[in-house]
Amino acid sequence: MGEFELNDLGLVDYLHCEAIGEPGQRTFNMTARSDRGEAVVWMEKEQLFQLGISLKQFLTTRQIPANPSMFDLPDIDSQIPVHAEFKAGEMSLKHDADSDVFTIVANDENFDDGSNVDPRTGHFCVKVNGYNPTENPIIEEPREK
Repeated sequence: MGEFELNDLGLVDYLHCEAIGEPGQRTFNMTARSDRGEAVVWMEKEQLFQLGISLKQFLTTRQIPANPSMFDLPDIDSQIPVHAEFKAGEMSLKHDADSDVFTIVANDENFDDGSNVDPRTGHFCVKVNGYNPTENPIIEEPREK
């Protein structure tokens, strides 16, 4: 799979966030499930808060397409169900306007590629880990044709 493991759940039919423990000692996670498997992503309180703010901002400002296209699910290399659990480092949120599908991307905190560009699509993903989501920290160089 290259430099890092990609666990793509496809279209998720269950998404749940929770706080576990007593105030001041809580840990936070998000569980996502689909027919491809399950992922449990542990995160800091600020990351969960910023994810919620970003989702709310996207939902209130997006243009809902009159006739949304079908979301193009990426092919998977294996039929083995995904079972991933890790603590998030960088997290990002993106929206496919044509299909009106949101994607949450979370990198294991032990993996740091130094960017927030989706390696498959080259799409810039908005940081949702405390950074200003309207600023692009990547300076794009003009591409040669």
